[in-house]
Amino acid sequence: MAGVSADAGMDGVEALPLLRAEAGDSWREKTLIECLDNPRGLRLKTLVVGPWKLMWYAGQGFGELYDLAHDPRERVNQWTDRGCATEREWLLRWLLDSSERLEN
Repeated sequence: MAGVSADAGMDGVEALPLLRAEAGDSWREKTLIECLDNPRGLRLKTLVVGPWKLMWYAGQGFGELYDLAHDPRERVNQWTDRGCATEREWLLRWLLDSSERLEN
């Protein structure tokens, strides 16, 4: 959108059609976003599956979990909500399993 070309070594896919609502039915079932900016600083992975968004912070005892269908502005973090424990666990399991495949 800014008119700047992506660095040739960057991973990922173009998100502009999604942002412009031009993607039609080509939304992915799962979206994984990684921020590995500094190995000694912030390291996080975000997974969006259906209505759920999970943010996992490496080396931390906390995270973020949102039900985007009921909380699209992400105002209520359900990470510690016992009623969402099943969703948090399967999202974390998928995240760790997929990360292991992607990083090898």
